[in-house]
Amino acid sequence: MSMNIPVIPDSCSMNSVTVSCPAALSFLYKKCPNRDLTQKGSIGIGCTVEPGITVTAKHTDKNIIVWNGKPIRIPTILSAIQMLTDRFVELSILSDLPLGYGFGLSGASTLASVYAINRLFNLKRSPEDLIKSAHIAEIINTTGLGTVGTLSTGGFLLKTASGIPVFANRLPFERKILYAILIGAMDTPGIINNSVQQEKINLAFDPIFLQLLNIQHPPTLNDIIDSSYKFEINAGIRMDPRVHDKIQTIIRMGNHATMALFGRVVITTMKPQSSPYPVKELTIVNRIVKIQHKRKGPLFN
Repeated sequence: MSMNIPVIPDSCSMNSVTVSCPAALSFLYKKCPNRDLTQKGSIGIGCTVEPGITVTAKHTDKNIIVWNGKPIRIPTILSAIQMLTDRFVELSILSDLPLGYGFGLSGASTLASVYAINRLFNLKRSPEDLIKSAHIAEIINTTGLGTVGTLSTGGFLLKTASGIPVFANRLPFERKILYAILIGAMDTPGIINNSVQQEKINLAFDPIFLQLLNIQHPPTLNDIIDSSYKFEINAGIRMDPRVHDKIQTIIRMGNHATMALFGRVVITTMKPQSSPYPVKELTIVNRIVKIQHKRKGPLFN
């Protein structure tokens, strides 16, 4: 629902605000329904990675979203804007990673956008309110279930409760490198909204997650990747043959790989020597949003 926010004269407002946010990976998850949208979402395992995205917010006369220089419509961001303000904003998003490939960029862009809008218009919303609006926007648009929670916390997380704030065990994988082999995009809402698929996912999740929680030693990154691939197979998630073949090739070489949730993307700890597909190097980071700004007039805190 839109809220009536007092208009701050441009002479006293910032010219633009730039916010950066990491991307996110999900390795396994279980959907958790709840009437309270702040508690609806998922439990499971995910992490923040770089490169991420940057969002620059500017004053304008209508809402505009631009992705790497091209106009785009991202419903999750538009929903979050409506929760914060009736004013209009231009959001310019820059990303080295492609949208729709399982890097949590809808959530990252939305979270960065609400922080930028809050600062641009001096809305004085708390971080908790901003995270809440981004999480609810992602839930109602089914572009993710727990991505905003991961992004708002940072690091490598075993999340044991759904929604926000996040309750999780942290694993010490900061600065470790993953490689993403980009084969194609997937339709995240189509999977999240498929009740039959979600039931299979939830059934496959429990034994694997419990095994990781009860392991005698802290799980390694390769343990997580192996469990992720087993989870995807047991859940019957339809895997592009090219993704499946590439994962099997890596496993036969004695290495570890899984598929990004959700994208036709192979995630592996093995650096590909050659690939017919683009490869992105990802660094696991313990970082959340970071605000920069260009301004005219006084800076509002």
